Amino acid sequence: MSDEETSGLGHLVELMALAGVIAGIAALAVVSVVVSYEDVRAAAYPVIVPEKAAYAPGEDVVFRIINAGDEVFWFGDGGFGVKVRAAGGGAVFSHAGDGARTGLEPGEERVLSWDQADDLGRQVAPGDYEIYSEYYERVSAPVTIG
Repeated sequence: MSDEETSGLGHLVELMALAGVIAGIAALAVVSVVVSYEDVRAAAYPVIVPEKAAYAPGEDVVFRIINAGDEVFWFGDGGFGVKVRAAGGGAVFSHAGDGARTGLEPGEERVLSWDQADDLGRQVAPGDYEIYSEYYERVSAPVTIG
């Protein structure tokens, strides 16, 4: 593994650890916290990894959903069941899928984004949010807007 790859993995681990701390402070629902590259590769469930922990209002929230396991994970729609909820609240956004059952192969990842709009198209308020998959309880990640 090159120094550049190792450095990139180190940043991913730091980001995921920071996400876990933010989740604990915000008292969000159960959050998948992966603390090492080996843990990511050994995960028995998909993981959601935001590009960063905090975003400016109006900035696209970019994240990846990764199958780090060794079997196909099935989702009931092409949107991977991705939803966003405010800390302590209900869902504010549901990622539109095409309704087709979708598989995520071992090692496969998809890049998705959220424009910080709620399901009615309005900009959400600054605060703490959680990106999660309705199909896998442990698949979630916190982000902060503002």
